[in-house]
Amino acid sequence: GTINTGVEEMPVEDDPLMAAQGTTLPANASITSGDLNGNGFLDLAVASTLTNELIVLLNSADGQPNLSPQLIETGERPVKVVAADMNNNGIPDLVAASAGSDRVFIHYNNGDGSFGAPQAIDVGLAPLKLEVADINNNGLMDIVVPLSGENTVIALVNQGAQNFTEQVLLSELSFTPSFLTIGNFIRNGGDQLNDLALGSTDESTIYLYENSGTGFSLAETITSGESRPVDGLGMDFTANGFPDLLSSRFSANSLSLALNGSSGFSGEAILTGVPGPVGLTSADFNYSGSMDIAVTNFTTGEVTILYNDARRDACLVSEGFDFGDVCLFELAEQDIPIENVCTFPLEVSVEVTGDGFETTVSSFEIEPGEVFLLPVSFLPEERRTYNGSIVAEYIREGGVIDVEESVSFPLQGRGVITELTVPSSVSFGVIEIGDSSSRQIQISNTGDVTNSLTIALETEDGIFEYTGDAEVTLSAGSQLTVTVDFTPQQSQNYSNQLVIFSESDCGDEEYRIDLTGTGVDPPPPLPDLVAVSLEPVPATNTFTYGETYAFEGLLRLDGEMIVSDPFDVVFEINGDEAERFRVSQTLNPGDTRSFILERTFLREGSQTITFIVDAENEIEESDETNNQVSLTIDIERGRLAVSPNPFTPNNDGFNDAVEFNFENVGVVSSPVIRIFSFHGKLVRTITGMAGNSAFWDGLDDNGNRLNPGVYLYVVQENNELIGRGSVTLAL
Repeated sequence: GTINTGVEEMPVEDDPLMAAQGTTLPANASITSGDLNGNGFLDLAVASTLTNELIVLLNSADGQPNLSPQLIETGERPVKVVAADMNNNGIPDLVAASAGSDRVFIHYNNGDGSFGAPQAIDVGLAPLKLEVADINNNGLMDIVVPLSGENTVIALVNQGAQNFTEQVLLSELSFTPSFLTIGNFIRNGGDQLNDLALGSTDESTIYLYENSGTGFSLAETITSGESRPVDGLGMDFTANGFPDLLSSRFSANSLSLALNGSSGFSGEAILTGVPGPVGLTSADFNYSGSMDIAVTNFTTGEVTILYNDARRDACLVSEGFDFGDVCLFELAEQDIPIENVCTFPLEVSVEVTGDGFETTVSSFEIEPGEVFLLPVSFLPEERRTYNGSIVAEYIREGGVIDVEESVSFPLQGRGVITELTVPSSVSFGVIEIGDSSSRQIQISNTGDVTNSLTIALETEDGIFEYTGDAEVTLSAGSQLTVTVDFTPQQSQNYSNQLVIFSESDCGDEEYRIDLTGTGVDPPPPLPDLVAVSLEPVPATNTFTYGETYAFEGLLRLDGEMIVSDPFDVVFEINGDEAERFRVSQTLNPGDTRSFILERTFLREGSQTITFIVDAENEIEESDETNNQVSLTIDIERGRLAVSPNPFTPNNDGFNDAVEFNFENVGVVSSPVIRIFSFHGKLVRTITGMAGNSAFWDGLDDNGNRLNPGVYLYVVQENNELIGRGSVTLAL
């Protein structure tokens, strides 16, 4: 990208970091920021290397300058200071690396920006840098320290309650570590682990060590800048979701920005004209919504703030447009507003993607705050939902670097049609003269738009009659049922048409439904043989296996016609013919005849006996639906089936459970099976069935596996004994 080299100078009264801008401090090496006194304003803390102090610059509650810095004694030659909450109380403390005493000093915040006596921790030779981060993801901030005198990187792992344990992260490095920055630079598998960026005292290369969760290993080297890095920041300066690496280059009077992305680090931007840069910190100093950078000058003692005008959000905003329902092959046009919400003009390249959408504009210029109306057309050719986008590309300025940015805005529309679904014809069949028949006709709006319908018969002939509403509104997806009556007046064929005229936004249509029917003379009267009843004789409600019972079937002749032709009467049991009788006598209207079936039942359970009159349909009748009557009886229950016996519940898929099968027992709805040990102890109670069966899996009521042996069972239905016996559990 293109580097923005301008350093914005702001008047003191406009700078919310009042005490920092333009303030001259003793020679310093490091700077950090945070709300140290809890008043909602950002404060600064600077490590003064030559005076062995931390200099705290507090913002006052009203945002007015406080030019009396607080001086805090710390270890000899403090070279790095970081503001971080080390005791998890929500208040930032100050952590300093003391190169002269080989210690790390933690200054705990009293809550008002004042600090008590520090906690000193011995770390090893020449701690020239430190950073604070949660490297083990336990919610507590740890301290990472490169030891230049030992070519080692250690961590002071925060155990809580101001207790820290030392852990070696890297040892026997091939270079002298004097530069450290921490960030989630490498995201293998989407991890959220903090990695280490290390630099040497005598070269410009930065070494990137990946955090695997169990240790650190060298993953990448970054050749960046013209001189060795002094201090660094890991931040997403390009708004692509990946932290970039900004480093101060004291000897070159510049800042180097290594650009990070989904494929790792590639490319570099150099910010020149920054005199003697050493310490770096980042915060939104002017509360603009973007992160700014504060740089310390070791030689002059000045703090310079680089204000960032870059927006995290896109410069162009638009809601896009939904064209809604558009009839096929009809052109819809719309000017879609696109606004520039950034503070600089844009040259925009634009295209419209997606079938059916077009624009005549390929580029435009737009000033800050201006709204451009982009003409977009939509022409659907298919019945479906269309999705597209307005894709705009431009250069976003105002940040640390200029960034190519692409944004898209949604386009949508739906190609719709007008369509009714109606039957092509409706037949009323054959109707006797003097009778009337009705047909219900369904009209479905299977299109996408509302239709206004006009409904009428082609000819008002008095034979076909439509009495519904002549004008109806039918919305998309809805249905309408209309009724047409047919009343023939003569013995002949009739025809007509029901005409439906439809009007909609997508055009007009006419639909015609053919109506046909035939009038016939009424037939002569017919006799009616009726199966009146079927009863056991003598009457009983109990039927026992092996007993013989008699059943009487009664028929009657209804109507006004005699029956002189012979016909058959049949008894069936469960659909199988049991006995047949031939009736040859002439029957007069009102006559009855009875027939007896005797049967011995050798099958348990439900039995259905049917008495059928005119079984072969030899007599033409006025009603053929009343020629049979049925009687269902229950035969005494049979034997309960229990298998396999023995069974082996060893989960091998064979004979793992014993089945209690009630198929031959009769109607069983809620049996209770009780399992007893051979000595009579109740070990399992089973209720419920799967189909005609219940199962025991060899477990007791507590789910414990029972020992092999002989077990007794008792099966009851509503306290009535169904069966008892024994079953063997084997392995």
